[in-house]
Amino acid sequence: MLEEIMKLGSLIDELDSNMLVERASETNLNLVKIIEEKVKDIGEKKLNLDEVITFKYTESNYYAILMRLAWDNFDKVKAYSNKLSEWNNYSQADLEIKIERIKLYREALEAYDSGSIVAPEYVAQISTNLGNLYHEMGRIVESVEVLSKTFTDTNEFPMALGNHGIKCYTLATYSIDSNINKYLLNLALEELNYMLENVRDSDLIVPEHITMFEKWKEHIVYVMDNELKEVKSWEASMDVDIPYKNWCSKKQLSLNYINIVKSEGNIDSIHIPDMGIGYFGEDDGKMTYYSWFNTIKQEFNLARYNLYLIETSDYEFHESQQHNVLINTLDYPAVGYKTELLKTSLKAAYGILDKVGLFCSYFFKVNAKPGRIDFNKWYKEVEIEIALDSPFNALYWLSKDLDFKTGYFKDIRRLRNVIEHRYVRILDYYDVSISDELKDTNKYEYIISYEDLYDITIETLKLVRSAIFYMVNGFNVKYKNVVYRETPGKIFLPLYLDVYDDEWKN
Repeated sequence: MLEEIMKLGSLIDELDSNMLVERASETNLNLVKIIEEKVKDIGEKKLNLDEVITFKYTESNYYAILMRLAWDNFDKVKAYSNKLSEWNNYSQADLEIKIERIKLYREALEAYDSGSIVAPEYVAQISTNLGNLYHEMGRIVESVEVLSKTFTDTNEFPMALGNHGIKCYTLATYSIDSNINKYLLNLALEELNYMLENVRDSDLIVPEHITMFEKWKEHIVYVMDNELKEVKSWEASMDVDIPYKNWCSKKQLSLNYINIVKSEGNIDSIHIPDMGIGYFGEDDGKMTYYSWFNTIKQEFNLARYNLYLIETSDYEFHESQQHNVLINTLDYPAVGYKTELLKTSLKAAYGILDKVGLFCSYFFKVNAKPGRIDFNKWYKEVEIEIALDSPFNALYWLSKDLDFKTGYFKDIRRLRNVIEHRYVRILDYYDVSISDELKDTNKYEYIISYEDLYDITIETLKLVRSAIFYMVNGFNVKYKNVVYRETPGKIFLPLYLDVYDDEWKN
């Protein structure tokens, strides 16, 4: 079957090449029909691990090319494509195809982790494509994380390193701090230069991609010379030497753009930007958005600090557990202060997501009662707009990953509900995976290991941190549109925004 999958890949490459010259020609449309017949045929066969990886990667790449082809004339391409026949228009198809593509890339990587012997460089290309797809969805934090891991794990895989450099540039387009932006662009140039110097004779990258990276490098140099020439770059000396803050940056849990790309940047500097007098017209001078975001940052800080206490405390047991009678259930239970801190950390972090949903619902004037809004449905009235045409689109795609039945992070949502509303028994040792344990949603009690609880709490904190960045990114884009007069009817008159001194944070 591997030979058949390779033939399928050659047909897809042919379609991709043809599109550079002619788009929806009869030749290309007939190729669409042939490719989809082969995809269907191979998909019905029993494949081994190596074949699964190759096929899922190939199929996902085809859907990306199909959507590029369908952009010009959706109905014409749809007449030849069984895949597109499921949807009425391009926007609907774009929504669902992105969900399918990310699922296929993830399944390919999971198959590799299960024991495949596919070449690491091949898998690195899958990871690189996944990182780029995250970027298409506005999920820049996850894109940077995936690409960083890819070029680290695969001896500086050139496509991952080059794309990571480009994503550093993208981060600078979201940030409104010029010192941070200069640091990010310097990093982008450093990585692109290193990659370009070491790939001239490499068979891991085609000449067309080298040309693309060289053009990106030229653009970044132009921005540096024309927009940031007099700006001082962010430096590590701007961090503070406080144990908790150092721990946050090493875990990459700080709310700072630098900390997305480096284990530095330990001051939680991001906030809703100064949108100017009159931007939030309905606010009536109460600074509601800034107050709500204060709450989000403080609750995240608490959830994060609970984890810090668990990792840095050296006591055998906490004073709160003294003289608290608990029955030994003879199953190696993990009971005590640290276990409860973990559960509290996870619940507090997850609860922030619903507040993010409430915040965005209010901003987009969604017509729903606050009691009926949560992170997974705040956008129901403006779904297409948010998913495809909004600087807040990353929040939409992140919420899809938390779908209770099909989401990639559904275990986080399920476990949070179990901790909040059911009984959960935490054991020192338990050999059932957390996914299998949470599969049945109709039990009174669930059992998980302390290690699994710890891992999923870290994962929850990272996911929530990403959501906070994505909300700020959305407002930063809106801010730039106002400041640079790209928003009709909006005149930028800055507010006077002061900050609380630490002594006021009782």
